[in-house]
Amino acid sequence: MTRRQVRDHHPALEALVAAIVITVALVARNPNHSCCSTPSRDPQQVTQKAEDAVAVHRNNSVEVAGFRLLVTILAGVALGAAASVLPSLMSTSARGGFLVGTWLLWGTGVTAAVLVYLSTLTGSKAIPIEIGFIHTAGLVASFLAQCGLFASLTRPNMQELVRWWFISFSVFGAAATIAILLGILLLPKSPRKMDGEALAFYRRGQWTDAVMAALTAIFSAVYVARTAEPSERSVLLAASIALTSLLAACAKQSVERRRMLRDGLI
Repeated sequence: MTRRQVRDHHPALEALVAAIVITVALVARNPNHSCCSTPSRDPQQVTQKAEDAVAVHRNNSVEVAGFRLLVTILAGVALGAAASVLPSLMSTSARGGFLVGTWLLWGTGVTAAVLVYLSTLTGSKAIPIEIGFIHTAGLVASFLAQCGLFASLTRPNMQELVRWWFISFSVFGAAATIAILLGILLLPKSPRKMDGEALAFYRRGQWTDAVMAALTAIFSAVYVARTAEPSERSVLLAASIALTSLLAACAKQSVERRRMLRDGLI
């Protein structure tokens, strides 16, 4: 082969090499056209799954938003009831220990309304799933019991006032216990991805709250049953214990809420 013939073959060889390089580059850029690549999923199926997930999230968000709105409205109603009894408390004929005890009972009712409001909102953030009839009924029962705490303070007879207040407080504790236990049952069904340690911390706190609420219901019922005619001393003692227990519950919730915020649970 002459030198001229060799030079004539160089353009063909270069064109072949260039074609191979371009083909390899195109295949590397689009792996779906490679013989060894895995088949892609149907884009329509992927889109449908994404739309379903978005729809579920939207429905849950609407349900939770409605539940939080109900919580806010009921809290406003309870605080409105607290404000409505202030004229009666300011003009009461009670004196001494009964007068102080009555104001302590009023403060306990306000603290209960704030505690339930904050704890319910926190729970709805940690467990963002659909809220059913039984959960809404439990919430309404809790706030009706709170209204009972303030309505009982308008009773003219101090004995009846104390008796009906602790009956309402016992119902409040029972409703709170049921609401907390329902939240614990819903927790495993939550669609949120939560850290195991943070979830365990929240669950322990909920069980503690359930025990405290149940004790509130039991001790209040026992007080009503065993104290037919409350004395000034017994009213002061019982009202102080009730207020202290709710303030302690508020402090506990505050600590847990900061921990949950730090762990990204709420």
